[in-house]
Amino acid sequence: MNLTTNVWLLHELLGKNNKRLNINPLHPDRCGGLSPLSQYSLNTAYLAAIIGTMITLSKYQFISQGIAQEYWYFNLVILLYIPISLICFFGPLLTARRGMRKAKEELLSEIAKQFQADYKRIHTSLRSDGEMLKKETTKLQELRSLYTLTNEFPVWPFDVTTLRQYLLSVVTPLLPLVLKFGEYYFKRMVVK
Repeated sequence: MNLTTNVWLLHELLGKNNKRLNINPLHPDRCGGLSPLSQYSLNTAYLAAIIGTMITLSKYQFISQGIAQEYWYFNLVILLYIPISLICFFGPLLTARRGMRKAKEELLSEIAKQFQADYKRIHTSLRSDGEMLKKETTKLQELRSLYTLTNEFPVWPFDVTTLRQYLLSVVTPLLPLVLKFGEYYFKRMVVK
């Protein structure tokens, strides 16, 4: 419930059409200055991982005791764990992503409009002074470089380290089950 409320609030704060998200692409956090939001998402994913751990350890115990068939519905809960974890992590980030992508597209559009205007002006004055043409051409090259640089701005408010931590938090609760199933199949293969 709190996650839903928080995602809604983030949408209200960051997703309004009249608000422009000010991204800082060179921010040291490599998240456009939004690392607190990525940490919040990671923390919610950790909560899902704790619940996933409790579920998989219960399933592990049921398998060990030979009563897993009686608690078959745990299989459904385990299958729901990964989508729930994805929602916990990406839910809060999606609104910020939309805002970051919109801000980036607006910046790219401004640069493209300036490039087009300068290009038309140069094209119409091709027979003008060579020195002036050289200056204007240099400006076009700088605008292209600025466009390329702007196009590399982040559009997700998390970095590789945060994504790695999230993936590890999703996989770790499933390890006891993988080990138990591996042990089960290994014993079946040895008995044959």
